[in-house]
Amino acid sequence: MVQGRETAGAQRAAKRSSRVMLGRMAGLGGAMLLAGCGTEAPQPSPEDNEPKQEVAAFENQFECKANSGLSEDECAAAHKEAVEVAAQTAPRFADNYDCENEWGQGNCIQQTSGGQSFFMPFVGGFILGKMLANNKRDVVPLFRKTKDGPLQTANGVRLGYGGAPGKYVASARAFEKPTSVPKIASASPAASRGGMTEEKDSSGRVRGFGVVRAGG
Repeated sequence: MVQGRETAGAQRAAKRSSRVMLGRMAGLGGAMLLAGCGTEAPQPSPEDNEPKQEVAAFENQFECKANSGLSEDECAAAHKEAVEVAAQTAPRFADNYDCENEWGQGNCIQQTSGGQSFFMPFVGGFILGKMLANNKRDVVPLFRKTKDGPLQTANGVRLGYGGAPGKYVASARAFEKPTSVPKIASASPAASRGGMTEEKDSSGRVRGFGVVRAGG
């Protein structure tokens, strides 16, 4: 009889242990399901479904010389052309804060054109296109939003790696140029904020904080 009671007790303990384990697994599964529901899949870029073509692209003139078959002078001229094109076609911002907010910290430079000063993304590479008149090539400036991010054009077309240095693929929109010089985007309120200052009442007690704007 004693042995029977011990056996029955062991069975009840095993059942309780199984129920506890199942409950924990169910709770874990529910948490994972909720976590999965709260995670959004990355949205595809508009050009992801567009036909691609192979393009020759390089981060600098040295990479160009090593992988394009062009001379160092030709690659240097192409890089210079990319910088000049970018100054006329890249997005423009009135404030460095807004430029870096869009193109990444440390990725913007100040330029002056037509008597106007503005900030634009730093040129991180260039596409070598077809030959044009006067022995020049169609050059498209490229940019990066992060150090390891994809090369992309000013209008947002990202390049895909083509399997070898200097070889990439991109949609035809990579060669589209703006019909006019981009307008300078006005500085956002956050960009013009210079800091905070205390506001005190007549007795000297702090009653709140005010915004100090740069230049104001």
